[in-house]
Amino acid sequence: MIPRPSRTIVILGGLLVFTTGLGWALLSWRLAAGGEVPGSLRGAVGVAPEAWYRAQAAWVGPLVLALWGVMSLAAEALARRATETPGLAVTAGAVGLGWAGPLQSLLVFPELVIYEVWGMDALGAALPVVGLLTVLGCWLGTSLALTLVRGLPAGRARLVAALVLLLGAVLGSPFLR
Repeated sequence: MIPRPSRTIVILGGLLVFTTGLGWALLSWRLAAGGEVPGSLRGAVGVAPEAWYRAQAAWVGPLVLALWGVMSLAAEALARRATETPGLAVTAGAVGLGWAGPLQSLLVFPELVIYEVWGMDALGAALPVVGLLTVLGCWLGTSLALTLVRGLPAGRARLVAALVLLLGAVLGSPFLR
């Protein structure tokens, strides 16, 4: 049985991941409803403007959950060498807190607000700033969570966080626009 504070971390991390997936699905649905198309698909023959974001609205939630699982497994494998406890569930909670919290608060919801208030052009203009802040926030958040929750030394936590986030980016980026 997972001790109570650890169980709370797992639950909070999981809730953040779940609500991030829901928020991203909402953003994708709003973009689809607006007839938007990712820049990389503009002019593609036979692609309806709303097709990509409508499909993304359906798969982004499960994709975020799957990425969390893969990233948690990788973090646990990399962390296990430095510390033997507390295990995969707590590592998953830490990754959920450190990754999904910044992803949700620095990317998904700000993009939704920017799109709703100022439109697609403003969203494109904001992406370099929002994207950089999100990358830094996810890296720092995951590093800190792995240090505080998993007990990794700070230097090791920064390295593990960078590798885990890189893995998530490589696996997820083909499906997210």
